[in-house]
Amino acid sequence: MARPYISILIIVISMIFASAYSLIFAFNFFTFLVTSVLIALVTAASVTLYIFVYYYNTRIKTMSDNNNKKEKYTLARRFQTMENLKSLKMAKYVVSTHAIYVSLCEICYLCVYYGVRTNYWEIFIYILDAVVTYSNFFIVITVIFSVPTWKRAFLRPCFAVRRMKTMKVSMTEEDDGRNPEEDARKISSVYFQQLDRAWT
Repeated sequence: MARPYISILIIVISMIFASAYSLIFAFNFFTFLVTSVLIALVTAASVTLYIFVYYYNTRIKTMSDNNNKKEKYTLARRFQTMENLKSLKMAKYVVSTHAIYVSLCEICYLCVYYGVRTNYWEIFIYILDAVVTYSNFFIVITVIFSVPTWKRAFLRPCFAVRRMKTMKVSMTEEDDGRNPEEDARKISSVYFQQLDRAWT
């Protein structure tokens, strides 16, 4: 059952938090150190929540694969868990990149704040400017490469990548001599056997 209100609710809540943070920072409701602590806490909470959700879905998958008699999981629950794990694996690099970006900005801010009276604060200003300016480039590349279909579509126009991929596939076929169609049939048969056991 489609629930479009969930996506709308997430967007609205995100906009509310972003607007509140912008107003607080613009009108200096908090000091610089308090704002830095809040940024660090939000980053740590986001990473911790991601790890918890990933661990929870991994635990559900392990228990359902082991056919634990004490825990009964429907086929829909198992499928949803697998989809959650796929999404979490794709989001792993995005979350890591954002955490690194926020950490670098936080370190540069603190170095500038405590180094105003020294001659080194200008260096951290330039570093911070470079981090903020070029962060979007790395974040976009990370998002593209975290989704397999986007990655293939992004690399498809590159002739060198296509050439390397063709050579790799040909060398692999020459080395092992396996038939990809036969392997696909075996994998499909195993999948349908597991699906049949799940329904019985």
